[in-house]
Amino acid sequence: MVKVKAIFRKKNLSKSKVYRTIFGEELAAVNSAVVVTYGASANLFAAPIIHFGTEKQKEKYLKPIMSGDALGAIGITEPSAGSDAVGGMKSTAIKKGDVYVINGEKRYITNGSRADYILLYALTNPNAPKKHQGISAFIFPTDTPGFERVKDFDLAGRRGSVNSYLRFKNCEVPVENLVGYPEMENKGLKIMFSGLDGERCFTCSQYIGIARTAFEIAMKYANLRVQFQKRLREFEGISFKISEMYAKLEAGRLMMLRAARMLDDGLNATKEVAAAKFTCANNQMDIVLEAMQILGGIGYTKEFPLEQLLRDSKISQISAGTVEILKFLCQRELYKALKL
Repeated sequence: MVKVKAIFRKKNLSKSKVYRTIFGEELAAVNSAVVVTYGASANLFAAPIIHFGTEKQKEKYLKPIMSGDALGAIGITEPSAGSDAVGGMKSTAIKKGDVYVINGEKRYITNGSRADYILLYALTNPNAPKKHQGISAFIFPTDTPGFERVKDFDLAGRRGSVNSYLRFKNCEVPVENLVGYPEMENKGLKIMFSGLDGERCFTCSQYIGIARTAFEIAMKYANLRVQFQKRLREFEGISFKISEMYAKLEAGRLMMLRAARMLDDGLNATKEVAAAKFTCANNQMDIVLEAMQILGGIGYTKEFPLEQLLRDSKISQISAGTVEILKFLCQRELYKALKL
């Protein structure tokens, strides 16, 4: 581990979106829940503090996250705020003297009930002319009085990760816990959106990792399974499936890596990331389902992990931007480029 860290420092790879996607794919190929847990803490919680936090915040909160002594989470989604994360936000953080008093609820929070700290978004100016002008980000310690872990959701997939419903009732946090204190008050949207493309690009690696595992299982099975005195891969219908699965896997991976490279180069890659994410998500589902079809009856049992991969896959079309939202973003950026 020390050697790996030294290599990353020497080559400055830790900041590279390309290397993060490679890392994410390898983890997800084994277990996607591990990637989700890691991503929520090291990426979604830590990255905004790296870019916008004060030196004191970085020193106090990033060290335990990076060492693995603490776990982070991000708190955006609410019962009324899903795809419309800004317009539906109701949680408030009202300044009273040297503290902010936080009230509200957050839902579907990865690592929520286990987290030591939450990067929490709330309305600091509920009366702002436009809602996005009154949002701020806070570092919220979960040992704060008034914080309630309502429940952990019983998920269909990614069952190795925790996804929680949280409630905040008159929770007081010091003003110094405002991310980027004091300049970033009411500028939380900038913080929220700053890492969105990077987050979505990283999630693509999870989808590619899962799809790769399903593809490899199907390939091996089609090479070994004999029916009608032939291996399955010798039947045209199966051989075509294998080729199409490979093409979808590689197409998604190349779109992901291109988007990651653009982000590394400091370019606007919103449409590339959006297109990569919905393509990887949809292709992942197709590949897992085709793998299950190739295995036949045994693919529907727990003898092979395909049923788990299928359950782990569906959320990819929903979380971090639904495929519908991503398609809308993609076409919006296309028309914006044409200045129509």
